[in-house]
Amino acid sequence: MEKIRQLVNNLIDTNTFSLRKLQDIYQGKKDDNATIYSIWEEYMQGKLNEGKAGSARCNKDVYRRFVKDMGKDVALADIDKAFVQEWVKRMKKSGLGVTTIAIGLRSFRTIVNICISRGLVKGDTKEMFKDSGYNKSQSRKHEFLDTATMRMLYDFWKKDEAVDENGDELYMPREKQAIFRDLGLFLFMYLGDGQNLADTLRLIYDDWYYSTHGKQMRFLRHKTRDRNESASEVIFPITPELKAILDKYGNEPRLGRRVFPIMSDEITPEQEVWVIQRYNRHIREHMKKVADMLGMEQKPSPTWARHSFATNLNNSGVVPYKYISDSMGHSGNGDITSNYIGAYPLAKMLEYNHYLLDSNPPKVKTKKVDNKQLIEMLMGLSEEEKKAIVDALS
Repeated sequence: MEKIRQLVNNLIDTNTFSLRKLQDIYQGKKDDNATIYSIWEEYMQGKLNEGKAGSARCNKDVYRRFVKDMGKDVALADIDKAFVQEWVKRMKKSGLGVTTIAIGLRSFRTIVNICISRGLVKGDTKEMFKDSGYNKSQSRKHEFLDTATMRMLYDFWKKDEAVDENGDELYMPREKQAIFRDLGLFLFMYLGDGQNLADTLRLIYDDWYYSTHGKQMRFLRHKTRDRNESASEVIFPITPELKAILDKYGNEPRLGRRVFPIMSDEITPEQEVWVIQRYNRHIREHMKKVADMLGMEQKPSPTWARHSFATNLNNSGVVPYKYISDSMGHSGNGDITSNYIGAYPLAKMLEYNHYLLDSNPPKVKTKKVDNKQLIEMLMGLSEEEKKAIVDALS
């Protein structure tokens, strides 16, 4: 059954499932016309048919790199451990980084696994990709901005001024507006529980927004929603800072409407990927200009918003790890009961997210005690209790 499950999933991934094809593969009948290229193309088309344009686009980039490095005449029989090592060698020679090579190998391994399940390639990928750098990636722990820097960025955005030491405007009005808009989006991603740009641009006013009277928002992380939908759900509070950003750049709330007027509701998944990539570049360019104006050494990209959210809440020493994990859509273990438990109380969310812009504990409003009630309470104490209070005060 496990073998059949794997075969079925592989055929679904490449959009080629049929009972006859499943039977042929299970019985060891090979597709003599199949090549590594045709199977890869089937896989990409299957992703497009599922609406996963981002995954298809990533695979297309890796596919082009593969063809450039290894050519168009690779036979299925050529694919073994030595072949993988040779491709890694050529990618390194081209100057590709560790992370880029790892992404390429992950995509290629998926295709090779499909070939193995169909009996077209011999061996197993565990051995084939051993010592190839398949699981390696460069650490990005340094890619974060601390709480004080994030507060500085927010205050700069709120002031909405870009002038030199003489008070002269540094940018034309249109460019200045774009710079501050993208800084606002960066801050929204950070304050909105470390969102990815793709999730920010796809964010809509849904039922949750209205059921909480506009105090919270919810979304399913696009990157992981198909792996585990319960684990990809993120609910975040609309803090006063987020509200300020929404008021300036957001659409007028309407059920089902996108929060930001950047990506149309009618565009195709392929067009969505193009818009997300374009704005990712815009934000990176504009954050560099912001960093230059503020004299910052670091030049943050959109991904820094997510890293900063996790790092700053963790460094607070107060916020529980589970809250950070839940807020980033990382938790979820198949526990059915958790599906019936509501989100964290709004007050607790606001308390924890307070540490995103302030390292000091949030101020707690204390209820003023009536003097008459206090005297009555003290009169009811025993002599020993009264003496203990006097000793403590002295």
